[in-house]
Order: sequence, then structure tokens, then C-alpha cells
Amino acid sequence: MGKIGFTKSNSGIITIATLIFFIHSGAQAQQAWTQKKGEGYFQIGASSFYYSSAGAADAFKSYDLARPITEFIVSLYAEYGLANKLTGTVIVPFHFVSSGELSSKWPGFAPEEGSLTAFGNLSLALTYQIYSSNYFVLSSKLASSIKTSDYDVTTGLRTGYGAFGISPTILVGISTDVFFTSAETGIDILTEGYLNHYIFQAQIGKEFTQSKRFIGVFVISINRALGNASNEENQNLNGTSVFTTLYQNERTYYAGILRFGYKLSDTWGLWFSIGGGPSKYTGRNPVFSLAFAYNLR
Repeated sequence: MGKIGFTKSNSGIITIATLIFFIHSGAQAQQAWTQKKGEGYFQIGASSFYYSSAGAADAFKSYDLARPITEFIVSLYAEYGLANKLTGTVIVPFHFVSSGELSSKWPGFAPEEGSLTAFGNLSLALTYQIYSSNYFVLSSKLASSIKTSDYDVTTGLRTGYGAFGISPTILVGISTDVFFTSAETGIDILTEGYLNHYIFQAQIGKEFTQSKRFIGVFVISINRALGNASNEENQNLNGTSVFTTLYQNERTYYAGILRFGYKLSDTWGLWFSIGGGPSKYTGRNPVFSLAFAYNLR
């Protein structure tokens, strides 16, 4: 799970939208600032997502699913300064997914009702700071996602992509006494015949009150499938997950996210997030998340 630190020099985001809270490498913190050697940031968070409809091929339209889907995810996030300009990141998501009773309006075949508990796609990343000044930072990141998710064909439930992924991205950040802003853009390259994805994430945030214990952040997150796949390709990759709309090949979303943080101390913090927006082949409903964070200094 992504994070935003307790100082502007540690800013980042949680990527949540009208889909499950933790998705592939695109969910990694959009972080232009690197940790100093020996310092780090650690976070544990949980999110809840319930939906009974999904975004159609037209991202502004939706269709009803055969069964409602509930997903609860616990995520561990850790980043550590390997050198003053090089930060390593590890993300471990664990999913609890279930499907409900069959809709009385659903015609024809539908997967069985059931549940699935398993890891999602574990993620690793290295972020290198190319340039920094008093206000501006430029970095590059190479992230990877591991094929550690699970899939149950009888229920159509998934906890991640059935593929490995590599994501090279460029990050920029600006920090002033009034606000901080940063952005990340790049390509998510997937194996096993999945379409590649264009990813873009940007945020702007500000500390409030004289004590600066409260932080508000607005995030824009885009993940768009590049190109189109044939019906046969989608059928092979999506399988019965087409009925649950979990990790579809042509999944695309455009999300707005609000994050609210409170500094419990110089090292501990609490975060609440809500996000949503138009999407294709992704569950339709807001995602809510809560996280506790710790800064190692």
C-alpha cells in the first residue's frame, strides 16, 4: 500500500479507485523523494470494497453483476534507504474476497458462490534520485510485481493478475512551505499475454493548523489499458472472473482520491482515504481505507 509521510519530503499516495484497494505495481507509492540511508517508512493498512455492478466498455456506463463482491485487504508497505539516493520498497497485500447470493434478475450461467483468501501480487521496487534542489526532485523507479496471487475458477474470484509485471516510471516532486505536489508516469508491462497499461498518478497536499498535525491530499490516478484484445484472448485470460470483474485484461480506471492524515507524533501517523471514479471492467463503488504509519529516523 502506498503512503504519504509526515513531512513534505516523504510525500506519496495510496492508489485507490473504483476497484480493489491494492492493485499490482500501480498501487505502489508515487514517491519522488527517496529515504536517507538507514531511514525508512512502514505502514499497515486495511481497506473495504463492496460492489454489485461494474464499469462497461464506456467508462461512464455500468452493468450489473451476477453476484455482489466483497473484498477486504490487509496490506504491509515498507521502504528503506539503501543509500542516500536509493530507496528499496516492498509491498505485501493479503486479500479476503467473497461473492454473495445470485441476483434474481441474472439470466443463464453464473459461477458458484464462495470465498477466496490469498496473497495478491507482491511488489518490489527501487527508486533512484536523479536530481534534487531545495524545492524540486526528479527520480526514476523500476518496480516489479510477482505472480503470487490466486484464482478460483469455480467462483471466478481472483486476488491479483496471473502474471509477472515490470513498471519503469519517472517521478517529479515540488515541495514548498505552503504545499507539496508530485507526479509519476510510466508503463506497466505484463507477461502471459496481458495488455500493457499506461499509468499516471499526481497529488497535491497541504498541512493544516498551526501544529501542522493535519494533512489533506487530493490525488488523481489513471491506469489505462494500451490497445485492445480479441474476445478469444480476453476469454483465455479472464476466465470466469469476467463474472466478478476482478483483474480483467482491459481494465481501465480514472480515479479521484481524498486522503486525510493526522500526526500522532513525530514518528507515528494515521490515514483515512476514500476514492472512486469512472472505470472499465472494474467494480463500481467507493473504496475506503484506514492505515497506521511509522517513520524510522
